[in-house]
Amino acid sequence: MKNTIDINDKDLKKQIDELTKRFDLLSGPEIRRAQASALNKAGRQVKSHSVKRSAAPLGVSQKLLRPRVKLTNSTAKKQVATIWGGLQGIPLIKLKAKEVGGGVQAGQYLVPDAFIATPTKSPKSRRRGRHVPSSGLIGRSQVFKRKGRSAYPLENQKLNISPEVSKQMRQSADRIMRNDMRRLMQHEYKFRILRKLGLA
Repeated sequence: MKNTIDINDKDLKKQIDELTKRFDLLSGPEIRRAQASALNKAGRQVKSHSVKRSAAPLGVSQKLLRPRVKLTNSTAKKQVATIWGGLQGIPLIKLKAKEVGGGVQAGQYLVPDAFIATPTKSPKSRRRGRHVPSSGLIGRSQVFKRKGRSAYPLENQKLNISPEVSKQMRQSADRIMRNDMRRLMQHEYKFRILRKLGLA
């Protein structure tokens, strides 16, 4: 009975190929994809937390804030997830605005001397300082206030959300990077690398 095992160059080549695949996974683009995925998950958490924590102080719904906070995803080539937003204010008309004595009440905000009007493309009268409104305003009621003592020009009244949103984004990013980033990275390494290596 033959009790020998032959090891030849075919076995060696097979092992070398297997090791090469593993080294490629550990040093190649999969590592960067895992890191990009972890950054994107952290970015989504920052966005979500920022919206939730900004809503109450501003007195607005998360539904109104969410489209105004953006996330640009990280990629394998560009390892940066960018969260930005709050640059565009929320039109006060969206806060159930109504005219009251001396101005407009919009949610918790009172704007003295403001009024609600619906801009038209072709105003009935021509007055000094009056301009055709932008297409986005035509036919939609808005809260306006005069810039000076004259009847025109008018200024569309918006809630400035930038200070609060920026503060919450910074605080959320610090908290998540400090408390959650390691866990997110470990999960992505396990999911994308160790599983493919057969180690998880």
